[in-house]
Amino acid sequence: MPFEPATFDAAYMMHVGMNIPDKDTLFAEIRRVLKPGGMFAVFDVMLTGRGELRFPLPCATTPDLAFFATAAEYRRAIEAAGFAVVCERDRREQACSFFRRLRARLASTCCCATIRTRSSGTSLPCSRAQPWLRRR
Repeated sequence: MPFEPATFDAAYMMHVGMNIPDKDTLFAEIRRVLKPGGMFAVFDVMLTGRGELRFPLPCATTPDLAFFATAAEYRRAIEAAGFAVVCERDRREQACSFFRRLRARLASTCCCATIRTRSSGTSLPCSRAQPWLRRR
């Protein structure tokens, strides 16, 4: 990132990580630009089950553009970068509810798009949050 070390008091990442293959470097760079004691929050789409993803997805049209990881993989990369996890919340149900409402609203107002509900059992979650990580 084009910033000096210890530039920011806080940072957040929202629906970004699933598009970045190298999470170790991602979190190391975020830590580098945070001031000591700075806060970092993550709200991202993570894998929560087994099964094949069905493309296209809203964040990736093909598998070569998707870099989903599990919450455990995120935690490992986050902690390896030097963050201490202060709080972790699973926001999957809230995010799924939001996207169901959005899908319904789009289906009722958009005559030119086909909106399909994916069958359950796929490994694509809605979202999982890992907010408030503190730089050590």
